[in-house]
Amino acid sequence: MKISEKGIFLLRNLGKGLGWLVLLLLVFIILKKNLGEHSLDTLAPVLDRPALILLIYVVSEVAFGIIPPEIFMLWGLRTGSLPAYAGWVGVFSLISYAAGILGYAIGYTLQTTRFFRYVRRYRLSKYESHLQKYGSMLVIVASMTPLPFSAICMLAGSARYSFARFLVMALARFVRYGLYAYLIWEANVMVPA
Repeated sequence: MKISEKGIFLLRNLGKGLGWLVLLLLVFIILKKNLGEHSLDTLAPVLDRPALILLIYVVSEVAFGIIPPEIFMLWGLRTGSLPAYAGWVGVFSLISYAAGILGYAIGYTLQTTRFFRYVRRYRLSKYESHLQKYGSMLVIVASMTPLPFSAICMLAGSARYSFARFLVMALARFVRYGLYAYLIWEANVMVPA
């Protein structure tokens, strides 16, 4: 069975994403085993402020995913209960999806402005060839992998891809969050503090 070039691109980026997740989980497990549950007490003034965490997350997601969402999923473990953790992951995934929609709108509306030409030249140019090569499938790949989701959404908007199709393809973001959250929760349960 021969895998298409698009399939190889998707699998390669999924591999990178899973590799990142495995590395993050290994570091998390090592720190949890060796430092214990009170190791982050010095960060409590920040970590105990959900509104601040949400603000940081929103800024990160809108600004091309500066901080990987898995870090925020790890923060969500502080709730200690699966329903509360799932609630936080749900909120994070909705914010990320909305940031993608905002990115699409920015690309669609501002594509001819000097600001957008600057952003395209210095932040988005390396992804333009991927968009030309893979089309709207790039939105699915960015939804599921470490590619900058908001940036790809901006490019999709600037290329005037169908908004309805974009919304459906971007739903893959929820799959990523669900899968990664499940793996993070299981790693947390597996290793006692």
